[in-house]
Parts: sequence; structure tokens; C-alpha cells
Amino acid sequence: MFLGCFKNQKYYRCKPELGVSPSIVSRRISEIESHFGLSLFNKRQNGYFLTEAAKNILSLVEETERNINYIERKIVGYNTESKKIVKIELPELLGQYLIFPALKNFQETHPNIKFDISNDIRNSKLATRSSDIVVRMSMPSSGAYKAKKIGEVSQSLFCSKNYFNRFGSPKSKDELINHYLIGWDDGYQTIPLSKWFLDIKGDAEYWIKTSNFNSQLQAVKSDLGIGVLPHFINFDSTLVPVLDEIDPLTSEVWLLRNIETQSLGYVGDVFDFIEKVIKERL
Repeated sequence: MFLGCFKNQKYYRCKPELGVSPSIVSRRISEIESHFGLSLFNKRQNGYFLTEAAKNILSLVEETERNINYIERKIVGYNTESKKIVKIELPELLGQYLIFPALKNFQETHPNIKFDISNDIRNSKLATRSSDIVVRMSMPSSGAYKAKKIGEVSQSLFCSKNYFNRFGSPKSKDELINHYLIGWDDGYQTIPLSKWFLDIKGDAEYWIKTSNFNSQLQAVKSDLGIGVLPHFINFDSTLVPVLDEIDPLTSEVWLLRNIETQSLGYVGDVFDFIEKVIKERL
């Protein structure tokens, strides 16, 4: 409940995640604060924010949550009649365009396996017992995971056919200043893809800045401008490559398995499935 309030910042946003009403969340947080004799949240009009005392225990609470979730998954793993849950972290778009379309066949052959999937453009910390399987766009440098490289993803500039018909395509990087560009907002300027686009566009300004791949993809498909997208998005050739003489940004794809799940055969089935799908579709 403490983590639910921290992640959502408002009690009423916790209801879908915690399954209880905001009043119950508020009461239980107050009980915890009363029990320990300290305040966990600074309550403001725009949300609930951690006090210094709460920040000091946040990592311990997160680790406890991971351990509890791991114990639950471990127990379920040895129960042959129960549903198995596999927690997976996937890069944004790779899951939607490569993994999800192939899940139907896996669902038919493994009906007792359920998934808890998170998608993000940024890599999360490889905390022990956090996820069973992780797909990353770079080689991991730490974490209790066994890793193997399973492919590469190329990313380049694209626009829609309607945009191309209206505005044409730049003949050089210098002409990007005359086009509508779609890129990452300021909080994502350090990720490799954002840095690659910043180097190419030079003094040209973004017309739209977003914090996720899906928004950029929809903006490009809606004829709003030029954006950087992975090549596997354009499997049906509905988009037009832009400045394709520029070397694409190529990222390695790494598949990781938590070493603590080595004894769980159903996790191995999912691991093998993801590896096969990615190798076939990249």
C-alpha cells in the first residue's frame, strides 16, 4: 500500500492497483504512520510525496515487495494445478509488434501460464527477484541474470506516405530544419536513440516531443512529421524511409533470465518462446 501511494501519488489512483477504496488506503497509511510515530507522506494539493524518513526506507520496502512476489511465484511454480505467472520486461514496441502477435499460439499450448508484462524505453534496474525474463537493447553490466545476445534492431527516420506527398523528403540533414520533427522530451535526452536524433537534426527543432515510443509512432502514422522508429515497425512498408543514406542506429538485443528461476520449467518455456520469436522476426 505504501508503494502503491508512492507510485500513484494520489489515494484515488491506487484503487485499480490495490483493489480498495481511497478512504481505506488513507486510513491504513495513517495507521502505519501512527504505529511507527512518523509521517510517511507530505500531503499536498497536487499529490502525496515521500518524507525524508520514507525515502530512507523506500529501497527496503521495494526489496520486500520483490521478495514477496518472488515467493508467490516460486510457490505457484511447484503447484502443478495452479496458474503460473511469468514476469517479463520488454522494450517498448518490441513487445507489441514482435511478441504479442505470436502469443496466441503459445496461449493455446500453455494455457496455465499467465503474464505480467511491463514496457518501457528506459532500462530498469536489474534487481534480484524483480522479473523472471528481461529483454534489453544493450548488454547488461550487472544483475543476477544469465544473458545471451539474440539479435540486433536497426532504427532510422521515417514519415508517412501522406506526409511525404505533402512535404516531400529532406535531401540532406540540413533540410530537416524545414520539416516537422517528432522526438523525445527533455527527460529522455540521454538515451541512445534520442542522442542519435539530436546529432542528426542539428539546429532543427522538434515540433512534437513525447515520453514514449507509442506516441511517436502514432504521430508519424497520423501524418504529423518525421520520427525515429525501429525498422521492424515498417514490416508492411506503410512508412517512407527518410535520409536512408544515413547509417541507422543499431542496438543489440539481449535476452536475460533470472538465475533464481532456473529450476522453473515453465519460465524456460517462455524464455525459449521469446528467443524463437525475436530471432525469426528481426
